[in-house]
Amino acid sequence: MQTWDKHPSGETNKAYNAFLVYKNLGASRSLRKAAEIFYGGTNFTDTSPKLRQFKTWSAKHNWVARCSDWDIEEERIRIEQKRKDIMEMDRRQAKAGMEMSKIGMMSIKLHATDDPPLNKDGDPIKPKIPIAESTRLFTEGVKAERIARGEVTEIREHKGEIKNVLEVRYEKDIKAQKGEDEGD
Repeated sequence: MQTWDKHPSGETNKAYNAFLVYKNLGASRSLRKAAEIFYGGTNFTDTSPKLRQFKTWSAKHNWVARCSDWDIEEERIRIEQKRKDIMEMDRRQAKAGMEMSKIGMMSIKLHATDDPPLNKDGDPIKPKIPIAESTRLFTEGVKAERIARGEVTEIREHKGEIKNVLEVRYEKDIKAQKGEDEGD
């Protein structure tokens, strides 16, 4: 049983239904808005019996804490769904990258062979994609797949000496360099 579920110890159906109206208002929830929706009225004053009833139910059945728990659960569900959506997107993009690189490689092989395969009429199969585009299709497909799988797409080599330099400049030195007076 979750805190936002109906409490079996003394929470009436009417009180629970009022709680559901309050809970479902989300970030803009207030007892006044919930009472207006629940009772179908408007402009309830602080002394209105219907609003006082909502305040009583809220205090007695701990509505604020229950709604806080509900908000946390909703956010957890939203984050979990987003994680699943991202995983599905990664799968689709990895598959698309694999297909791109496969088509590019098949075309590159057709360009590179002296003995191309034959079609059903016995004629040599000619590449439909220019070699430059085939190469680009292959490399972009590989890159797309690697990105979707969270892998490195570029490795750069640095040759030579690496120097770490840290320059610290103080405000008074900057002002002095600009010719400003330290008293300003």
